[in-house]
Amino acid sequence: MSISLYRQRNGAIGYRVRVFVEGVRVSYGVFTTREEAEDVEAAALEARGAKESGTTLRAWGESWLDERERSKRVRGIDKERSAWRAHVASTELAAMTLTRIKRHHVVRWLRDLAAKEPRLAHSTMRTARRLVVGAIEAALNDGLVDENPARGAPITARDEHTKERWHWLTVDELQRLFALPVHDTSPRVANGYREPGHITSKQRAAVLVAVYTGMRAGELWGLRWADVRLDGPQPRVVVRYSRELATKSGKPREVPLLAPAREALLEWQRVCPGVGDALVFPAIDGHCHRGAYTPGWDRIKELAGIRPAVRWHDLRHTCGSHLVQGTWGRVWSLPEVRDWLGHGSIKMTERYAHLRPGGLHDAAAMTHGTMVAPAMADVIEIGGK
Repeated sequence: MSISLYRQRNGAIGYRVRVFVEGVRVSYGVFTTREEAEDVEAAALEARGAKESGTTLRAWGESWLDERERSKRVRGIDKERSAWRAHVASTELAAMTLTRIKRHHVVRWLRDLAAKEPRLAHSTMRTARRLVVGAIEAALNDGLVDENPARGAPITARDEHTKERWHWLTVDELQRLFALPVHDTSPRVANGYREPGHITSKQRAAVLVAVYTGMRAGELWGLRWADVRLDGPQPRVVVRYSRELATKSGKPREVPLLAPAREALLEWQRVCPGVGDALVFPAIDGHCHRGAYTPGWDRIKELAGIRPAVRWHDLRHTCGSHLVQGTWGRVWSLPEVRDWLGHGSIKMTERYAHLRPGGLHDAAAMTHGTMVAPAMADVIEIGGK
């Protein structure tokens, strides 16, 4: 069941009422006011008896996703729709009516997902389960079902082939990456043309900050200058946003700036000045980057001779890996790395545990980031050779 805004052929805006009956979306018309639409919707539900409806999980889930999108409080709704349609909507589970779904049906669906070829990443299976749990939970809250059989349903254990692959850049790869020369056509066009074999100052700054802070891509593109502190004894950034929404955890966190990240931001501020709520790394139109934007990462990898399998997100893993190994001045403990990267649980940080040396150094020792990249001024050319 849903009420949505609808533009009619004459250009007028009305409220369209649609109700799911036996798994089929039925339109009850378009009304001038929302009150009229709500009255019609209530009457339709009463007439068919919501508890005995034949609403399928597929139909209900689409309606639930519509509602989540209208709320404007959900991050990544397009990704949720894609995951729903790829791993839920086309399955036998989705064809079942909500009232008939039992625990063993959900478990069988999860087993079928685990057996798919090519094998799905564990995070993909978790996302699919989360969506089914959320959809049925909403049906429970609306009185359509008496329980949520998907809640806590186990995901089939993975073997080595289904584990997610992640990578981190070696010291040699980082040195080659930071040694790439920089060229911009002008200080204000840092998104644009560059000489062959060069990268832009924006690309260099974004890579350095990503490596030495471990910020997620969305956090990097949502960073504002108001949340950057480059002066004083404790330079830092405050991570408040993932693009234009809240962070993944929903909470802001402070990330101290190691020397290379601070120098990169100082150089970038000279190239592309900004204050207040201005984005640190804006798109060419001044707005926040959308979608799965990475600043030409495939080309940068090729220029630096970095393995093709390394993703932009692996720059975050590079930060965690080198902190744990002590490459940049001291060995960090797993709880410290957890807080630095903003992990919700120490279990997420334990992926780096095998990189730790035998004993942890004194936590009071300072981390200086001794593998400092060359200053941008040493490699940047503005306006030509």
